[in-house]
Amino acid sequence: MNIPGFIIVAHQHGRTTYACEACPGRTTLNPVEHLQSRTHLINASLVQPIPETFNQDTQMYPGTGSEPGDTALAFETIDISSGNPENSDNDVVIVPTRTTELSIFNPNQFQEVEFEDEGDWDDSIFEAVNLVQGTALERDVSLLNDGVNRNTLTHWYPYQNREALIGTLMQGYMRCSISRSMYSQMRLILSITGLELPHWNTIRNTSESIRMLLNFHVLENESIWNHKCFSLSIPQILEQEISNPYVHPHLDFYPEDPNGQNIFKLSQSKKWREELGPNERVQMVVSNDKHFYIFEPTQLKSGKVVVPVYFYKMNNEIYAKCTKPFISPTSHDAKVLKIEFEGALEFTSDRLQAIKVSEFKNIYSEIIWGNFGKLAEACKSLIWEIGNEIPLTLPNKWRFMSRGRVIRHMPINLYCDDTSGNISKQFNKHVSFYFTLSGLPPNVANQEFNCHFVTTSNQASVLELADKITDDMKLVSYSAIITPVYY
Repeated sequence: MNIPGFIIVAHQHGRTTYACEACPGRTTLNPVEHLQSRTHLINASLVQPIPETFNQDTQMYPGTGSEPGDTALAFETIDISSGNPENSDNDVVIVPTRTTELSIFNPNQFQEVEFEDEGDWDDSIFEAVNLVQGTALERDVSLLNDGVNRNTLTHWYPYQNREALIGTLMQGYMRCSISRSMYSQMRLILSITGLELPHWNTIRNTSESIRMLLNFHVLENESIWNHKCFSLSIPQILEQEISNPYVHPHLDFYPEDPNGQNIFKLSQSKKWREELGPNERVQMVVSNDKHFYIFEPTQLKSGKVVVPVYFYKMNNEIYAKCTKPFISPTSHDAKVLKIEFEGALEFTSDRLQAIKVSEFKNIYSEIIWGNFGKLAEACKSLIWEIGNEIPLTLPNKWRFMSRGRVIRHMPINLYCDDTSGNISKQFNKHVSFYFTLSGLPPNVANQEFNCHFVTTSNQASVLELADKITDDMKLVSYSAIITPVYY
């Protein structure tokens, strides 16, 4: 919408940014609010100064005697030292008084719009002082527009400068967020020290732009009880965390067997090491630039063939719990081999042998079985688990899905908590879901930025919120996610 006195400078994501012709360097998303701001009134009065002499009765209030009308303006003068004693005119600035109803422009020229944030005097004083001192006001536009030269933002990218980063950190997040009025007050106080933080709207636009840059979106779905539920994507969070250079070095991707000593982290838990099902446990390891999978025949350096069932870490080395396969010709065709193994054994079974992964030599497709040739071809790419009438196919399905990529096992600790802060159970209905990475040690996992928010609601029940979470968990468990790793 074209508005007299304003120029459209940007139109992005459904928002229009205007530049005021009377306020150089000032942009806004809310022209109506800007017209009522003290900074604009100062500029307007300087552009169109009030005559020094006039007949108050006949010119300012014609036909009404000496009483001012509803749209009258009252002005007072304040002295602001400019540091230049020879230019005394610059020491007097005309500003409207706080108790006066202000109306310079005709409000009928503009469409009436409701806005969430209202201006306050802290912002007005801050911007007025900056204007008098010749300081450029912050532009209320996205800091990550394509037109921004990233070469000049390298040090603070994706933020425009140090002040934008400080302002975003001060604003906080989740339960630690501060209000607009509190931020404006802190911004005003810090301006005394010379630190000029961006406007509240600029900080909000910056946060939104960073979410778009990371392809991070808030998801909306409707529960079976017609409650709207909002959540973040667990796969997206995991994708970000495995690429995080401050997190990746601390992650354990394999469960650990501490032999009952020095137990202090969740990767040493029995559940991760022994109690996960065949599809949920660690699927592969890398050794000698080869990928070895569970439930696939593997040949050791000694020539012996085994079938790995569990992968784990012990004494800073990766081990495999392996079972001995039974390989013999089939009864109906002597040229076809049948491979059988015990796959339902518990981790502590005596029939499992602990072998270092560094002893692995050949994957299933490289094994030569005497006169039968390649073992994978001789067995028709089938392997039978004893007690199961349906054979497993070779290779492991995760080898197909990974397509040569490394698979990282990342269990999470999901928990639900009441975040309302009310002791009374009558009002204790605001629940949230969070999770931490099981592979992180306690001193890292307990840091606030490693506790990841998933979803919250003050209306939906716990099971309603969990509905979307279970969909995400199934996606990760059965189809995985593909992400580049930068560390």
